[in-house]
Amino acid sequence: MPYIKEWAVRINEPDKYERFASKDLGDGIRIIIGFKKEGGSEVQAYRFDKEKWDEKKIKNWLEEHKIEYKEIEKPKEVEKMELENTKDLQDILIFPKGKFFIQHLKETIEFNEEFFNEILDSFKDEKLVKPFIDKNHEKKESFGDVIELYVAEDGMHAKVQLNDNGIELIKGREYRYISPWFGSFTDTEGKEHKWVLFSISLTNIPALSGALPELQEQMQLEMMSKTNIAFEKMLTIAKQKGWISLQDEEKDFDTRVAELLEALYNQLLTLSDTASQVDTLLKEKEVLQEKVSQQEKQINEMNQKQLEKEADEVIKQAIEQGQYHISLYEFKRQQYIQDKQMILKELSLIPKKQNVKGQAVRIELQEEDVKAMKLAGLDPQNLEDVKLYKQANKIN
Repeated sequence: MPYIKEWAVRINEPDKYERFASKDLGDGIRIIIGFKKEGGSEVQAYRFDKEKWDEKKIKNWLEEHKIEYKEIEKPKEVEKMELENTKDLQDILIFPKGKFFIQHLKETIEFNEEFFNEILDSFKDEKLVKPFIDKNHEKKESFGDVIELYVAEDGMHAKVQLNDNGIELIKGREYRYISPWFGSFTDTEGKEHKWVLFSISLTNIPALSGALPELQEQMQLEMMSKTNIAFEKMLTIAKQKGWISLQDEEKDFDTRVAELLEALYNQLLTLSDTASQVDTLLKEKEVLQEKVSQQEKQINEMNQKQLEKEADEVIKQAIEQGQYHISLYEFKRQQYIQDKQMILKELSLIPKKQNVKGQAVRIELQEEDVKAMKLAGLDPQNLEDVKLYKQANKIN
């Protein structure tokens, strides 16, 4: 997948991982770590800032650090999401990670892990109709099928297959882009589905590409045939509410307008006073809520720091006692933070090795490896950096 500001060097295929993490190595280089579905992690890819690196320099760097790779992809902004003129199964990015203003929802939506999980759950629900390929969000005839949805590093992808009608539509680039249509839905059993993918439309306005400015809703104002129609309606309401006298019906039009405007102005003053009081109460409430929120945040941060410190101590001790291999340090540490009781139960079942308690954990590296790590901006004394380096260079 091409990226906007970076060269991408793929080490392993992304579909073998369930999640990813990024680490900055400095000098415009960062490393992508993939966490395997069956457990464990390894280097999935390297990224190089296009402002600091070109293809020749990248190849020299990879060769110097003895890194085997599958391919080097040039940086390229994803300006549109296109379908090709073929009946073959096509893989397209439909929801790029990040925040986007969604016109039909009139709000900004963040395409993140929670959003993707909601879309996947609704896609797998047999009670819901499967999304299909239509055109211009008309939701009528089908121009193809959505076969599969999956999440990758750059966002949610769809595997789609055009039918004969779909092929006909994109011949000669009559329709050039795609645009997903999604929203909330309540099924026949009354179950609320927060996010559902309804269709993927062939269109010439790619909703998520960022290539076009946001389309603004056009407001149409209906002109009255006679200006006094609105006045008479307002005057009737004012009389009913007791804002204006029922007498003096024979006054000229201008005088009556002036009296009505004065009555409305007085009502606005009254409403303004009430609104001011409400606004003061709301501000006081916001101050109190902010104080409570700050206190909760401080407590959560203290608890998190305590948990992380505890995780460091427990996992290091487990490694010293031979219950875990040193390479599992960061992985088990994160597991402990996420589910402390699971790790404690696991450790109670793993026997401790003899004569290892109290021994220092040794990190065996060759001198040339130490130099290479320093060149890459990694700390040879840092357990996490050593693990990343060994994985990247396939060192046991």
